[in-house]
Parts: sequence; structure tokens; C-alpha cells
Amino acid sequence: MRSFVDAVKGFDEDQLRSLLELRSDLGELASVDRRWLAARVIDPLSVRRCLEAVDLGARQVLEALCLLSPSATIEAVAALLSEETTTAAVAAVVDRLASIALLVRTGDELTPNPGLSVIRYPAGLGPPVASTHGRVPPGGLGEIAGRIGAIPAGNRRATLARVAEVLGDPSKVRYLVERGPPGTRELAARLAFEGPTVIVAGASYHPTDKTSVGWLIRRGMAIALSWDTVTMPREVAMALRGGRPFPTVALSPPELEWKKVSGESVDRAGAEAARALVEDVTRLATAWAALRPRLLRDGGLGVREVKRAAKITSRSVRDVSVVIELAAVSGLIGSDSDGQVLLTTAYDRWLSRPPVERWVILAAAWWRARVDVGFAGADTDTRPIAPLLIRRFDDSAVDRRRLMAQIVTEIEIGRSVPPESIAVRAQWRRPGAAALTGLPMRVVAEWWLCEASVLGLFADGSPTGPGRCVFTDRLEEAATLMAGAAGVQDGSLVVQADLTALAPGRLGWAVRAEMELLADVESSGSATVFRLSEATVRRAFDAGRSAAEILDFLQANSARALPQTLEYMIADIERRHGRLRGGAASSFVRSNDEALLAELVANRRLSRLGLRLLAPTVAVSKADPSLLIETLRVAGYLPVLENADAEAVLTLTPPTRAQRGLYPDPSESVAEDAAIHTAPPVLRLL
Repeated sequence: MRSFVDAVKGFDEDQLRSLLELRSDLGELASVDRRWLAARVIDPLSVRRCLEAVDLGARQVLEALCLLSPSATIEAVAALLSEETTTAAVAAVVDRLASIALLVRTGDELTPNPGLSVIRYPAGLGPPVASTHGRVPPGGLGEIAGRIGAIPAGNRRATLARVAEVLGDPSKVRYLVERGPPGTRELAARLAFEGPTVIVAGASYHPTDKTSVGWLIRRGMAIALSWDTVTMPREVAMALRGGRPFPTVALSPPELEWKKVSGESVDRAGAEAARALVEDVTRLATAWAALRPRLLRDGGLGVREVKRAAKITSRSVRDVSVVIELAAVSGLIGSDSDGQVLLTTAYDRWLSRPPVERWVILAAAWWRARVDVGFAGADTDTRPIAPLLIRRFDDSAVDRRRLMAQIVTEIEIGRSVPPESIAVRAQWRRPGAAALTGLPMRVVAEWWLCEASVLGLFADGSPTGPGRCVFTDRLEEAATLMAGAAGVQDGSLVVQADLTALAPGRLGWAVRAEMELLADVESSGSATVFRLSEATVRRAFDAGRSAAEILDFLQANSARALPQTLEYMIADIERRHGRLRGGAASSFVRSNDEALLAELVANRRLSRLGLRLLAPTVAVSKADPSLLIETLRVAGYLPVLENADAEAVLTLTPPTRAQRGLYPDPSESVAEDAAIHTAPPVLRLL
């Protein structure tokens, strides 16, 4: 330790500057004290954090060095790793590790950072024989020596050395394993390659040669740590591994498999995924507003509700779980005290935006979410993990997301790489990045690829143009590119006499947004069918559209002339729209049509409103304005709300909404005002 600390204290200005740039937890150059720095560099917590950021090749070199410690040469490390490993390849990795002070290099001599003691089991190998057998009584040690063919010596230390020599000989270890009872070979392989500890029921209960675990324990090839936990001495495991700590040495990143693909086709596929995401979030929200699903008592959405959502969106359970979780981290979904799932007020603001902006809001919320969105729907031994399962925030999720973004943006435009190859590269680049999840980085990489594909940021094995922008925090540029990729209209509307509008091809997002205002989606798939009705057209009038604007829009996007029935309906609604005006007085109704107002007062279906005439053109009601307007609409009239200045308020009565989402933390949900004010301009759309 003293030599390592002295070496750190002796760093020149260039070495010191490089170290502080690479390890931000060590402070700034102007304020650092070398003695404090030397103590900080070997701090186990700092070393552990640093280890999580190194690649697999660097980790293998470090763990090999730990097996050879207290010090070793580059040649010794290369020889331990494999016969094919060159000293030049090890030296390149050593230089990177020396720059972050995980080791010190003096010529070819390597001294490991004392803080590397946090690696309790280098290469997944158990403790050495000297440690596992050090407390075995002399008589017991002699019995072990006799069973494995080692001649006991006159003293304990010498006997232990002879036992270690035999247990480290690959040929003798294989011979002993082959002579064991059935199952010995399989158990020995598990202990050697899946260690350092393995669960074996009843391992410490009276071991005998009739059982595989008893056979290994009685020959010192395994040690029972508890009733059901067994470990294998390091020398034995190394012997079974052929004298090498790692089955495969990977000092350089694995090559990515790839094939040619059109960049335009990738962007089109991403745009289709983005469009489907926005439509499916809207479709689910509409269904949930009526169904009001509930969260399970233990949290999360039940299997039946998830399957229902999958049917509504025509997605797999895996993908629809990611869609639901994306809506949650965007602040569009909340719940009440009874666990009932509700849409939030942020959803109404989200829905009022054009489709491209809705997509950007979802993508931006995902990009900074402090949870692994792909965790929802991931397979387990029993069933997929439920979406909306509230979890503790994990800042490392953001780091993993950016790591994966860095990996996929290295894929050249025009190349398609299979997800499996990307996952392998991610596992090599940062094997410790997923430590808090308890899963390999490869699995977390597969989650990320699922999330990015659902968002339209990754398609056909390549990042899309908008995806590359999101991955580099250029959200406004991503919106522009997505609008261009998704704005192409491959088919026109066909408005039919039954007041349905058929869209056989892809509609541009602007056209789609206007059609969602004018009509309800009746069915979707390869073609979309919209249903125009008096209620939907009235919705457009309430939003400020005029009859001329509606007709011009439909005619411009229709492949044939509009049916006269539609023109008549629009003209009739324009004539009647706003003839009745309601407001607060408690509430009132006024109209220049005296006969119509008299008809309202005499209508028995409206008796609960308590309408009475104050004048031939004005009636008052005991109901509040929202109930008054809604009741008149249900009765078949077309009133509009009026404010104190006698101006029409062209809005819809808001439904019941949750005041905040399931992820209320401001840094997590774009629905929170604090987040919106500090977010990039595109996020302020909400």
C-alpha cells in the first residue's frame, strides 16, 4: 500500500490532470491536496464506483492481477489469461487502468490499487486452499491428504502445501472427479464455473462418499460454508477451468455483426413506430377513462388488465407494458387513493398538442426517466413484470440509457446490427453498469432496445435519424426530423355516403390530428376508418373551426367529391351551433329564438334543470353551467358555454383527472411545472 500511495503522490501535472478528468469524484485540480488524493484513490467506495465504469477487458486484467498479487509483471498477467494473449494487448489495457489509478505501472511491474480488495472473488473463484483448509484440524487435514494421494508431512504447514499442490494439478483433479459417484462431475462443474458459492441442500450434514457433495468435501475439493452453501477452493476451480481464470479472454470489444440497410427505410419504420405509440397511448387513455382499471393491492396493473390493453392496441404483452410505462413516466397516468387508474391533467394538455409534439414529450420523458422503463413486461420465471409497479428511483438507469445510446450511435448509417450483437457489446463495454438491477448488462440492454424500438428511436437494427438526435439531447431537431419522416401521406381519404372516412394508406400526422378532431376512429389496422357524426363535427365547431374550414380540409384530402349528406349535416350544425348559450347565474340559457327557449322550459326531460323564463329570450336554471350544457347536449340541443363578456367559450367539459402522475418527482415527470420551466423549449409545450 505504501508504494502505491507514494506513486500517486508522485504523479506529475499531466498525470494528475488526466486522473482528475477521468474520475470526477476526486475533485478539481486547483483544490486537490495530494495526500488527500492518495487516500481517496484507494477508498473502497471510490474504487467500487470506478470498477462499475470499466469494460470487460479491463476487468479481466485487474482480476488476473489480483490473483497474482501483491505484484506481477505484464508478461505474467498475459500468460495467466491465455496463450494467445500478447503483452502488447495487456499493456494497452494497463495504460488505461493506470490513467484512473486502479494500478500503478513501473516499467513492466504492476502494483494493484489496495482498494481492489472490494473484488472478493476475482474471476468468480473461491478462496485459496490456505484459507479454506487453514482451520481444518491436523488429523482431518491428514485424512484429506490420504484420500487425494498426497503424502502427509511432519508438520501442518507442509501437509497443507502438499494438499494444495495436488488440488492444483488439473490431471489429478479430473481423476478424482471422474471416480466420484453419479453427479460428481456436474456438481464440480457448477462449483468451478458458477461459483464462488453454490446452493446444495444438506451439504454439511454428515458427508459421505455415497453423495457427490460428500465425495468432494471429504477430499477437500469443496467446503461447506453452511447447511446448504458450498464453495470450491481456488486451486481446484482453476484446475477444472484448465488453469485459466476466464473461459474466454476479451481485451478488445466484440465485433458488431451487420448488414446493409437503407437509412430512409429505417427512418420510415421508426416513424411508423412513433405514430403507433402516440395512437396507442391515446387509444388506451380513451378506454381507461371509461373502464377505470385498478392497481393490484401489491402494486402494478393486473395480468387481465394488461392483456386487455394488449388487445386494444394489437400489441404483445411485452410491448404494451412498455407503452403503459412510457405514459406513466411522462406524467399522463395517475391514480387515486383507492388505486383507481386515472388520466392526469397533463394528459389533456398532451392530447391538445399535434401528434409529433406528443411523441417528443414521450421521448423526452423516457430519455431522463430515473427508472428502467423496459423493466415493465420483462419475463420472469413465473410471469411478466407488471407495469405501473412503483419503484424506487435509480439514477444509474439514466447512466445505462446514455451508455446504450452511445453504443448504438456508433453504428454507421446504412448498417443494420442484430439486437443480440448490440447486447453483447453492451455487456463488454460496462459489465458492472447493471449491478443494482442484479441482472447482467446484456439483459438490461435488451430492455433498452425494446424501449427504443417502441419509441421509434431504433428500427431495423439501426438508430433512426430522430433517435440519433434524442441520444445527443437535440430534441427540437428530433421533432423536425420525425415530422418529416412521418409527414408523408401515402393515401388519401375516401369519404363515403354513410359518413365514414376511409384512410387506406398512411396519413400525415397533421392530417391525422385534424381527423381525430372531426371524427372518431372506428377501426384501425392496414386501413383506418373514421366515423363522422353530429357529435364529432360539433366538437370541431367547439374547437373554433368554421363550416368552410371543415369542408375545405375534407375536400383537400379526399380522393373523391364529398357526399351531399355530409355537406348538409355540416351546414345544419353551423346554423344551429351557438343558437343557445348557457352561463352562470346560477346558470342561464338565452336565445334569440323565443319559441326554442319556450320549448326548453316546457320539455319534461329537462325538468331536473329547473328552467324558468326571466324574459322571452332568457331562462335561468338551478344547475351549474357545466351540468346545464351537458344535459342540453344529451337532449339533442347544441348549446355553447358563454362567459361574463357574452363570448362563447369553445371548450369541452373536463373529465375527472388525477392531479399528478404515478412518478411525481419533478425530474421524472414532464407534467410537473418545475420540470417544464427548466426543460428544453420543446418540453414546455405542456
